[in-house]
Amino acid sequence: MDRKEAREQYRTEQLRGEIEEAMARLSPDHRQVVLLHDAQGYRYEEIAQLLDIPIGTVKSRLNAARLALRQAMKRGEPS
Repeated sequence: MDRKEAREQYRTEQLRGEIEEAMARLSPDHRQVVLLHDAQGYRYEEIAQLLDIPIGTVKSRLNAARLALRQAMKRGEPS
């Protein structure tokens, strides 16, 4: 592995850790919808059915979770 590949691998691992930390800060409800939708590919309707909540709640939780993640990741950026 050359230096460029090593730097890329380090940065990827660092980013993965930052994402995991940001996800851990989410409420369990928010983390759950992010994982179901973004990581596992469930549709809103499927998530609503799985969690027995309205589709609007799924959408609002996902929106709030993404906003929180975006803010957490932005705080982690070098200034």
